[in-house]
Amino acid sequence: MRTAISVTANSLPRCQQVLGGALIVQRGKVLLLQRHATEAVLPGQWVLPSGKKELGEQLEEAVKREAAEETGCEVVVERLFNYYEYGSDARGMLRDCTQLNFLCRIIDPSAQVTVSSEHATYRWFGPADLAAIQNQNIRRTLEEIFRQTAPVKKLRWI
Repeated sequence: MRTAISVTANSLPRCQQVLGGALIVQRGKVLLLQRHATEAVLPGQWVLPSGKKELGEQLEEAVKREAAEETGCEVVVERLFNYYEYGSDARGMLRDCTQLNFLCRIIDPSAQVTVSSEHATYRWFGPADLAAIQNQNIRRTLEEIFRQTAPVKKLRWI
């Protein structure tokens, strides 16, 4: 699903971004981070630990890095779960974003989550908590994981 962008395509510089998201599941719940209300992108919203893939970086490595940076926890990437696309016109740049979300698990289940400076707090969401999620892409991802539908398999190119 595409999120509408509030400006015309010609009014701002443009770029495409690939992001990796960590869909961290533990004890039947998914870890989400709440962005600070002052953040330019998705202010105040509940999101997956995620971020941009850096030049030359493998996507699964980006997911591990972003999870560690944003939660303080090291994760193992299990497999690709889903993806979604959205647009952003924050910070003077029109961004066309594709986020691929990977099913992950925390290496040390007793590790304490410590959120990064761009996030206000964290919460483990279960099926009964979906109404608190404003972001439709995140809500649909959690609905999908809780339904246990057949996720997208990781493709291996020969």
